[in-house]
Amino acid sequence: VVGGFPIPGHWPLYLSIDFGVNNPFVCQWWSEDPDGRVWLTKEIYHTGRIIEDHAKTIANELAKESRRPRFVVCDHDLGDRLTLERHTGLSTVAADKKDIAGVQEVCERLKPGADGNPRLMVFRNALCHEPDPSLVAAGKPTCTADEIPGYVWDTSVKRGERPLKRNDHGADSLRYFCRWLALNG
Repeated sequence: VVGGFPIPGHWPLYLSIDFGVNNPFVCQWWSEDPDGRVWLTKEIYHTGRIIEDHAKTIANELAKESRRPRFVVCDHDLGDRLTLERHTGLSTVAADKKDIAGVQEVCERLKPGADGNPRLMVFRNALCHEPDPSLVAAGKPTCTADEIPGYVWDTSVKRGERPLKRNDHGADSLRYFCRWLALNG
């Protein structure tokens, strides 16, 4: 987790989305530097809103950008994907949701590169809105960075072969993004 800085206009932009209403909806803005390091620069992390509302926020935030996303990788819900596409003009692709493979891709990016730094960084103040008051009141994570310490293997299954499904929506979006990059980047 690092302080933010202005992102150069030539760095590619990507979005990664985990749909939710009762659980957090997460949309992450990823930028890739010339060395292949990816930076989570902005995110929406909120409950209690429908896709159309999030689509408006996404469109407003993209209007501030000089770049268009090269891809938008999303959770599989086709209805949500089509609604998002209709209200933003963006095309989406369904995420590869293989838990173990996605976690392995994230872990690979967290390993230090030749310069000693990880190849995945998160801006400290990536949240593009105030923290969700219902999540704050419940003592739950309010952004992806808050989730990471609790993203652990579920030891109730054989050899902990699956992440524990609790407070993991930002981590899921992160996993979708890293997996997509590994398969298509």
